[in-house]
Amino acid sequence: MQKGQLIHFLYVITVFFMVFDGVRSRLVFGAILSPLRDIAWVALLGICLINNRFRVSSRAFNIGIWLFFGYLALFSSVSVVGAIFNSFFGLTIFLKYFQFPIFLLLFLNYEHLTNFPYEKLIRITVRLMVLFVYVNIIFFTVDFHIFDRFRPWYGRISHGYPTMDCITLCYGLILYLFSNVKNDSKMKFIFVFFTFLLGIGMQVTGTGSVALLFILLGVFILFILDKHFFLENKRKSMVLVLLFFLCCFWGGIMVLKQTSPLLFEKIQNVAISKIQILTGEGASTVNNTVDIRKEQYELAKRRFVKNEIEATFGVGTGRFLLSTTRSDRIFIENQFDANLIAFGFVGEAFFLFMIFCMFLEAFQLRLWRYRMYMLLITLVFAFNSYTLISLYLFSNACGIAFVYGFYRKNYI
Repeated sequence: MQKGQLIHFLYVITVFFMVFDGVRSRLVFGAILSPLRDIAWVALLGICLINNRFRVSSRAFNIGIWLFFGYLALFSSVSVVGAIFNSFFGLTIFLKYFQFPIFLLLFLNYEHLTNFPYEKLIRITVRLMVLFVYVNIIFFTVDFHIFDRFRPWYGRISHGYPTMDCITLCYGLILYLFSNVKNDSKMKFIFVFFTFLLGIGMQVTGTGSVALLFILLGVFILFILDKHFFLENKRKSMVLVLLFFLCCFWGGIMVLKQTSPLLFEKIQNVAISKIQILTGEGASTVNNTVDIRKEQYELAKRRFVKNEIEATFGVGTGRFLLSTTRSDRIFIENQFDANLIAFGFVGEAFFLFMIFCMFLEAFQLRLWRYRMYMLLITLVFAFNSYTLISLYLFSNACGIAFVYGFYRKNYI
């Protein structure tokens, strides 16, 4: 195996876990696979270091990325000391914040290190995502006794982490529509596009529903603004696959209602709950995850933010624990709120500025297709950060770095 192929294989392992890390986390032997995931990207980081690839131009990262992660680096002593006196898990959370710039650097160097085009890795990733969707259906149908719990999520066809997986699929859909679609036959396009819609729908998440709506809306707007974006048959294919998906969706609901009334009721309850939350009518529902996340922040603020200095600069991540089992630890599932507690108003301002810079980048581009691509990945990242700690989760941090790296490589 040649050097470039070996490095390419390490990238493939990295994107494999980007897609399947949620499933891995629920496997009874999932902890055994974690080192393989980390060895792959750490090896790539070492290769970048050996090849002196850290000397990237200042244009590789926007000014918002430099400011936010620069502030985190300066603030590191607070989190490190807090972790020593409280929990080393808090230090793990802090270090994982830096996954995004590290993965972005790795993906920006993919072509240089492997001599393969970026699109090759995109094609592999799309295939892995298609596999992910149908593997989840199989795991949901048959109990292979390899998971810690069979059908772990109420009303969701998933054996991973539904919201996280849904966001990763949304990133994949955007990449596919803006990169690979022109090279695929009509039937392959219909199959892949249908699979992405199916996969996102199976997760039954409000975040994924809103993100998918914006992706589809953005693509159709692009049809109007950029007549050369898709060939005519691709436009017809998208309309055809949407109609086909709606027919299959309705037929599937009817079949499910007749064959498995209990499962149908579970999916229906979760879907109705998400719709009520999105329309502002879900304040009294048990599954109102938006209100739950607000309560997490308010509780952490009351318990741990004691003065104006801590409110301004944060209390660090030393007391963070991604579990509700300890009342003396901070548990928040919202990147914006986690920033406020851990890094204060200053850190939150830098994070918002980083997202704002990503939006601004879209309008610096000449062609509408490039503008829309950047707008969509920024919107998905913002939604992701509203419902999860997006920079902590491997799949989502790697996902945004992957799609953003494609933009930086092509349009800067």
